[in-house]
Amino acid sequence: MKTVKNEVEVEVFGQKHTIIGDGEPSYIKELAQYVDQAMVRLADNMRTETAARLAILVAINCADELFRLRKERDDLRAVSVWATRTIELIDQEMEVASR
Repeated sequence: MKTVKNEVEVEVFGQKHTIIGDGEPSYIKELAQYVDQAMVRLADNMRTETAARLAILVAINCADELFRLRKERDDLRAVSVWATRTIELIDQEMEVASR
């Protein structure tokens, strides 16, 4: 079965773009709005930056956020594995002690 591609019109930093993808149109618009807001926030804090430079800085900020969230997820997985193993060891000890 062929995936249906959605064509969505969005506006980012005052420029209209057509995004074609298999995501829900509302999700694609939400992503574009996130990028637009990030660019506007950066532009407000900087003097003479081009849209291309702002887009690169936003991309770097998004990559930083992604990497931090991945690390946090991996750390949580490690804690979960440790906790599961600890519970298993406690259960084993309680079983041995109850004999």
